[in-house]
Amino acid sequence: MLNLLHYDDAAQAVVCALQAEAEDVHGKRFLIVDGEPVTRRVMLEAAVKHPMYAQCMLPRFGEGGSNKKVDGSWSKKVLQWEPKYKSFQHFVEIDAAQHEASLYRCFLVCA
Repeated sequence: MLNLLHYDDAAQAVVCALQAEAEDVHGKRFLIVDGEPVTRRVMLEAAVKHPMYAQCMLPRFGEGGSNKKVDGSWSKKVLQWEPKYKSFQHFVEIDAAQHEASLYRCFLVCA
């Protein structure tokens, strides 16, 4: 299992920690995750739906792997933070739509 986090979400979590009351964060460790762990297979299946990777082939996947899951709900509550991208799949959907829109705008400008 992979616990992915977009760098914009990581940066926003740091900002929230810096803005929090000192007694809420001093000396504490925070687990910042999107809350939707995925397997490598699920991650790559989502990635090939993006126009940039649509021509890529998926590798063969073996059995097994880690079943590790983490819970960042306490950190989200203390920091009053939620990720912009709720999961890797959510990010791919948004980015693919933006990618398609930018290609369309480029076509209109370049044509």
